Amino acid sequence: MWTVNGKDMNVWVENENGKRICSISKSNGENDGNVARLIAAAPEMLEALKEMTKLFEQEHRDCEKWEQYTRAMQAIAKAEIR
Repeated sequence: MWTVNGKDMNVWVENENGKRICSISKSNGENDGNVARLIAAAPEMLEALKEMTKLFEQEHRDCEKWEQYTRAMQAIAKAEIR
């Protein structure tokens, strides 16, 4: 699980081994914490989306016709650099 650390003008995201994944220098401070939390949640969100699309495929044979399914698959491909 990735976590958010830091304070004041800098926050960073670390992986489960404590390795720094990215750093965010605060500009206005309003959204920086949100961005860091979103980055920290990204791996879990990707896995959940992949699980949801697999379940959807099992229930709906014509899932390629659904815009939401297509967008989900595009997001997965983007995250996995396909």
